[in-house]
Amino acid sequence: MNKIDPFERFNKDWALVTAGTPEHFNSMTVSWGSMGTVWGKSVITIYIRPDRFTWQFLKESDTFTVSFYPEACRDALMKMGSLSGRDVDKPAASGLTPKFLENSVTYAEASETFVCRKIYMAPMKREDVPDVAKKIYVGGIEPHYIIMGEVMRREARTFRTDGEKTWLEDETGRQIALLEHPQVRPGVVNLAHTEVDPSFGGQGIAGRITETVAKQLRAGGTKAELSCSYSIKWFAQHPEYADVLADPEDEVRKAEMLAGPACGLPGRRQG
Repeated sequence: MNKIDPFERFNKDWALVTAGTPEHFNSMTVSWGSMGTVWGKSVITIYIRPDRFTWQFLKESDTFTVSFYPEACRDALMKMGSLSGRDVDKPAASGLTPKFLENSVTYAEASETFVCRKIYMAPMKREDVPDVAKKIYVGGIEPHYIIMGEVMRREARTFRTDGEKTWLEDETGRQIALLEHPQVRPGVVNLAHTEVDPSFGGQGIAGRITETVAKQLRAGGTKAELSCSYSIKWFAQHPEYADVLADPEDEVRKAEMLAGPACGLPGRRQG
């Protein structure tokens, strides 16, 4: 199991709290939270104001999820925190993909999700709030509710690389996706093949692993040639990563001529 820093996880990384059913749910960004042991149970505690739309779902649900995301999703988390589910389709507006776990909801882009069973809920008392925090609750703003959930399930995904390939694995070490990028000459690699486990299709994982590799190459000052048809299409759709390409104009020509299915489809291997 990956090591977790409970003191920095919420404050630094933020999280999404999601409650409801696959048919009717809502999510919100939180930066207050804690992990620990209470009553002999592994527990995550979150703090939600009763004026938030997600509060209604939490109040009525027996379970909720707490999910964490890679830095690439920071803009999506900001939208999930600033928009209201009363007015807009928040997942669509943020670009996140709902994913259903039993009767709970998370998002395919999450690097880690905890499914929690609600075991305690109570409001903070305004008179007991310390002076340093009283300024939060002015102008009629009600104090937060404390909501504790017993962790029933953890799902985690981690990107790993050995320099020749990058892969995504779950908390058991199972490989979910792979992108091969062998070096073809000093300072240049070839994005040769992308594949995703068929059982994880439709979750945007191929795009996530391609973006992860593109950022790794950019950070290391390495350029990329493309022979994988999926990579060619992805870079054509993301011109903001053109600086990673060894010859951007050549890759544009490849994208224009490209026909047929992308590499990595079940039962196919291209490149």
